Amino acid sequence: MEADFYGVTDAQRLTGVSAPSIRAYTGRYASFFSPTATPAPGQARQLSEHDVKLIAYIAQQTGAGRTHEETLKRLEDGALDQFEWTPPASEKAPETATEGAEDATEALVPLSQLRAAQVLISDSQRREQDAVEALRQAQARIEMLQGELGRSQGVADTLREQNARLTRAWWKKLLGIE
Repeated sequence: MEADFYGVTDAQRLTGVSAPSIRAYTGRYASFFSPTATPAPGQARQLSEHDVKLIAYIAQQTGAGRTHEETLKRLEDGALDQFEWTPPASEKAPETATEGAEDATEALVPLSQLRAAQVLISDSQRREQDAVEALRQAQARIEMLQGELGRSQGVADTLREQNARLTRAWWKKLLGIE
């Protein structure tokens, strides 16, 4: 059975904590969060109920004027176990791990950048196809010109031979050698 996870937007709604603060909390208090709340770069952040409760606790403590160092000390002393917090009943149930990736606000790359990248990719593919077609046409033209060059060289050789033959006879007649 898959464990239930909250996405960052769900945790925001439930705790009132902003996404940048959630990222900061999961970094600063990483040893208290689950491994899915502090994923490797490029992985989606998935928060368990314990993680959401921890975020709410940290927000409550810092909102009450306590420093992060004081909050860390309290967590080390087990204060989270005594913290009573339940998510608002009207909020939606947690997402499964596979559903969280569909949330556009949690996307690893903003949708506008993804679309721009897709446009660049399709433009590059079109230019590549155009270049391949231009290369084929150039190769066909080169083959045609090489054929014409071969024929022209043959004609030039023939003319050179005839010219040499005719030139000798002309000089012989002129000098009276013949």
